[in-house]
Amino acid sequence: MMVPQLFIARRSHLTRKSLALVLAGISSRSASALSSSYTPLTPRAVLQNQFLLPDVNIDEVASFEVRNPADPESVVGYAPIMGVDHAKRAIERSHSVLPSWRDGTTAQSRSTLIQKWSQLIKDNAQDIATIMTLESGKPLQESKAEVAYGTSFLDYYAAEAIRPTGAGGGFLVPTPFVQSNASPRGQVMAIQQAVGVTALITPWNFPIAMVR
Repeated sequence: MMVPQLFIARRSHLTRKSLALVLAGISSRSASALSSSYTPLTPRAVLQNQFLLPDVNIDEVASFEVRNPADPESVVGYAPIMGVDHAKRAIERSHSVLPSWRDGTTAQSRSTLIQKWSQLIKDNAQDIATIMTLESGKPLQESKAEVAYGTSFLDYYAAEAIRPTGAGGGFLVPTPFVQSNASPRGQVMAIQQAVGVTALITPWNFPIAMVR
């Protein structure tokens, strides 16, 4: 899956006033009352100025400004303009490593990896929610709720990975066909396997929820 990444400009572009506005989700009249109570990004902020494609030079790709919905004069970041070629390259790279993931890992190792992914998001929930609010303009509390909502799917699939009916597993059921005495004519076996890569364009207002 290819998800456009958000590139944040220097902190000087992000004013204390505009951050208070968007985090509170209120009008400029009330911003001054909250200007000292906003939550800044932590020193280990999860924003990284790089593409998901390691062979792409970010300096050679056009980008567009991402403005604070609560204060349109404030530029909070830049997003790359990625086209069909970038999507194809992401699909090709993902396709090339699919066999090693599908055939070279155990259900337990996949489950553990997804659990770690979920925990990393939870550990950085405040920063991720702040970034989401700055980009989309939704209230901070709603962004926090979406982070929890998104990780719930990761927790579900981490558990699903080690169930007998999960990826790599399967099930055995009676055939729908019958014999002359009306008993099932044999059994049907189904095996769950990864078959390919999917490229998605996620909605800007619910980015983490789309992890499902």
